[in-house]
Parts: sequence; C-alpha cells; structure tokens
Amino acid sequence: MKIGIVSHEGTPNLAAFYRDGWIALREVLPKVGRIGVNELSAFIRRYGSDVVALNGEILNFLSTGEGSTYLHPVTDRLAYLPPVPAVPRLLTARGNSACFTRVIKMKLPKQPTLEQRFNFNMVGHNSTWRVPEDLAGSGWNYEMVAVMGSSCRNTDEAHALDHVFGYTNMLDHGCRRKNYPFDKGNRWAISDEEKQFTDWDYEGSCNGNTQGPLPIGPYITTKDEVGDPHALMIEERESGRLLALGSSAAVLFTFPEIISYLSSFTTLRPGDMLSSASITYDGYPYWGEVFPPGAYWQAKIEKLGTLRLNIEDHRKEAMQ
Repeated sequence: MKIGIVSHEGTPNLAAFYRDGWIALREVLPKVGRIGVNELSAFIRRYGSDVVALNGEILNFLSTGEGSTYLHPVTDRLAYLPPVPAVPRLLTARGNSACFTRVIKMKLPKQPTLEQRFNFNMVGHNSTWRVPEDLAGSGWNYEMVAVMGSSCRNTDEAHALDHVFGYTNMLDHGCRRKNYPFDKGNRWAISDEEKQFTDWDYEGSCNGNTQGPLPIGPYITTKDEVGDPHALMIEERESGRLLALGSSAAVLFTFPEIISYLSSFTTLRPGDMLSSASITYDGYPYWGEVFPPGAYWQAKIEKLGTLRLNIEDHRKEAMQ
C-alpha cells in the first residue's frame, strides 16, 4: 500500500495510490466499513498492523462501479505534500554512508550516531525550489527513511522491522546563503559574549540542512511491499544527467541495527522517522553555476517511487 498526502481543491488529503490514481482515505474507508481518518499518525495507529487486509478491501471496492468514482487521476499537476505526521520527528544517522567513510577516510563508528533534525522545511514530491540570489552553494544526496508503525523499547535486531510501518525517500539538501549570520568560514559570526538567547537558539536550530527545502516522498510504501529495505537499487539524476547508481545496502548500520540501538535508551513512537543518511554519497558537490531553465534533482528508487525537486534559479550570475 502506498500512503501519501496530496492537496486537492485546497484541502490536504491523506491518500492511497492505486495504478494511475489516488483516493481520499477519509472518503473511502467508511465505504469498506472502516473509520475514516485524514491524518497519517492516526492512520498508522489504527491500521498499521492491518494494512494488508485493508488494502485488499479497498481494491475490491475500487473494482465496483461506485468505487471507481472515488479514484482521482495522478497528473503532472498533482500537488504532493510531505507524507509525514502532523507533528513529525525525524532522526538521522550521521556518517552512516559506506561511501562517505571512504571519501573522508573516517574511522568506522562503533555505534550509530543520530541527531534529531529540524523539519520545518520539508516539501513534497515535485515541489519547486526558487533559488535565492544570495545562494552561496548547494548540493544533495539520497536518503532512505523508515517510518515507525508501533511503539518499541529495547527491541532486538531480529524483531526491529516488526515495528516499521513503511519506507519513503528524502533528498538531503544542504545549501548555504551569503552573509548567513551564524556561518562564516565554519565559525559563528557572533561572539559568545555578544549572543542573546535568540542567537543561541537560532544557531542551534539552523544549519545547511535548514537553509533550503527538504524534499520527502512521494509517498510511504508499506513494508509488506518492500521486503528487505537494504536490497533496493537507487538512481540519481540532475536534469536528466545520470549522477549515481547505488544500492540501499551501502550503509554502515542497517535499520534493524539503528532501531535496536535507539530503542535501548528511548521509546520510538508510531510516525517517528529514521533516516539512513546519504547512501549514494558522491562527494556532496556544491554547484556554483546558475541552473538552466527546467533543471531538477531526482532520485528513483526500486519499490519506493521517484522523488523530484524542480529548480527555478533566480541568480543573475554564477558564484565567485
């Protein structure tokens, strides 16, 4: 089952995708004798363990004459929203890319290193990034995200994936803005003596991952349709040009290892998101040239769909 959030006639809709169409779950669930919901966390809590049976019920309904009227077409103009809970929590395993460790000659970590990411800049599939004139550099890589389906604490690796609802895609987008007040030569521009509380808060909250959009989606594919999340092929392109081919196996710590480690000291809740960190790490390049019209970044992942960020560059000249 593929679960996403789309904007239709100005209203956010929790949607399920079938063939070349989508349905609003709050409308269709009552038709199959279920309670309608329109929020991702509520759907996961109520139907996360029953999603295979529910999917069959919806497919049977859609095969009827009445059911087909609830199927909306998926078009290029469909507005995707981030497929995340109303109050998302995103944890990223830093330095988890096997390629990354080779590039920077890093010592192998003995355990996952995770941080909670700020997520106010999440955008959906096929969104457009209007590049500001003061952009100082930008780059991206693909990350896979596991979405938790049930609470877990002190779980072992053998049972860790039992608590997963599904998986989705993310383009880890790091960019820098000119004259950014807390980032000049990797040193904070305001001395500690001069900082006020709001300065400390801003410094801790914002970094290269928050100065640009964070694409995620297009939807969550439930784990029954994915199987082993570390056996998928990944293709990255920039405006059609192939940048990288890779495998989701190229991580130092797998999702079972990450979930088991995290649950040893904190409780993971339904809807929590765990990012694998950049898998097909290619040096995280910072492109200084002005992007041509029609530019985009795109990752296509086996079983998880295609995630794209369109680019509309407003800079008048390349970076110096």
